[in-house]
Formats: sequence, C-alpha cells, structure tokens
Amino acid sequence: MDYYIGQIGIAPEKFWTYTFKENYLLAESFHIKNNLSWEQTRYISCMIYNMNISKKSQAKKPTDLFKLPQDKKDQAVKILTGYW
Repeated sequence: MDYYIGQIGIAPEKFWTYTFKENYLLAESFHIKNNLSWEQTRYISCMIYNMNISKKSQAKKPTDLFKLPQDKKDQAVKILTGYW
C-alpha cells in the first residue's frame, strides 16, 4: 500500500476503491511514463554529446550512454522477430 500511495501517487481513498487490477495498471502506467521520460533525457544527452565531438567515429548511440530497463525488452523483441 505504501508503494501505491507514496511512490505512484494514488490517493488513499482511491486506492481502497480501486480493484487490484486497476491499481496494478496505474502503477504500470506510472513506470511506462517514467521510462519514457528517461528515454527522452538519454536521447537529448546523446544529441548534445554528438554535437560536440570532433570526429564522426566518436559518435555514440543513446544506448551507449547509459542503460535503461526497457533496453532489455527491446533487445528481446529484436531477437525474437529477427529485426536488427
């Protein structure tokens, strides 16, 4: 309960009126939004880094800067579908 109220931000009265599935989906939505925010931060950081390099061979991809939880999922999808 502390997780949903404190970290996810669900009001206590709403927490008790929602079903477990609804609370779970709200938590999942929170994590997806948080991961997308970090994805954007990583992409912008990569753009700034790549604008300030002297050689094109020094350029980095966003995934080279730091790893995010969704990177593992993306890699698994690539392996399963055969798309690289």
